Amino acid sequence: AWIGHVGDSRVYRIRDDKIEQLTFDHSLDWELLRRGQTNSEEFYPGNTKHVITRSLGPEETVNVDIEGPLPIQPGDAYVICSDGLTAHVTDPEIGMIARALSPSEACHLLANLANLRGGSDNITVLIAAVGILPDGVSADDEPEDSSRGSSEGSWWMAGFSLIVMAFVMAGVLWLFARCLDWKSTRLNSS
Repeated sequence: AWIGHVGDSRVYRIRDDKIEQLTFDHSLDWELLRRGQTNSEEFYPGNTKHVITRSLGPEETVNVDIEGPLPIQPGDAYVICSDGLTAHVTDPEIGMIARALSPSEACHLLANLANLRGGSDNITVLIAAVGILPDGVSADDEPEDSSRGSSEGSWWMAGFSLIVMAFVMAGVLWLFARCLDWKSTRLNSS
């Protein structure tokens, strides 16, 4: 899997009973932690949490973080979500719900839970679940020819799909933010 990432939306991988954040928030709090200007014992995303250091829209060019290739295993679930979810639902809760329910049911429950807990921002959740491999195919097998539509090619396609979903989600969030700016400007001018 490959991940292209900008902003404070996140990508998680749930494998077995463990959730792992695969992206690094582009917010002032997380940048200070990464640079060692604060330590994890005193770090708590708070006052500067919503100060975004990188995002789509305000600048003509933006530095996109690319993570990968990340190994995909049968049973993995990848959660792509906006900060509207992570502001109200903890990582362990996200992992437990994504593990226990189908992707569709988990998305609905996570969004509803975030709304019940305050819903202070837009809430976007996408979950991609990696299915079980057919008999005779292992996760370590290299695709011979991914254009044949074989099960090995589907692994490549799953990774590509994660990249596309991340960029689509970023684009939707950017458009949403631009629409809010337009609506705010239009309301202020009247």
